Amino acid sequence: MLPVWGWAILASAFARSKPFLWAVAPPVLLGIVYQWITATQYLSFDFSYWQVLGNRLLGGVVPIELSIQNDSIQVGTLSFDSDGVTESPASWASVFERFGQADLWWGVAFGVVCIAAAIYIRRYRDDA
Repeated sequence: MLPVWGWAILASAFARSKPFLWAVAPPVLLGIVYQWITATQYLSFDFSYWQVLGNRLLGGVVPIELSIQNDSIQVGTLSFDSDGVTESPASWASVFERFGQADLWWGVAFGVVCIAAAIYIRRYRDDA
């Protein structure tokens, strides 16, 4: 959740008015442009951007998490897909395994950069 919170803090520091709109609009507009480019280039829709965005907004590192896959949604230990509800194991081992994945550390780096930029903007901003 650090990238999401970092982005929200940066958007609130950057925006002079309507910080929620500034926090939500750029990722949504980027997704729409990405959909448009991939739809015109490959003549099919690619939902990978929305999947990553949904996992970032709703996911976490604790075993009870929400995960969005191609055709299923997994909540905690239950998986909802086209075959019905199935049980899947969730353990603390999966939490520690998550710390070895690069996308976690890219998210941490992005969140730290956003928070540092927000601190810089708030410190040196002239609201004259």
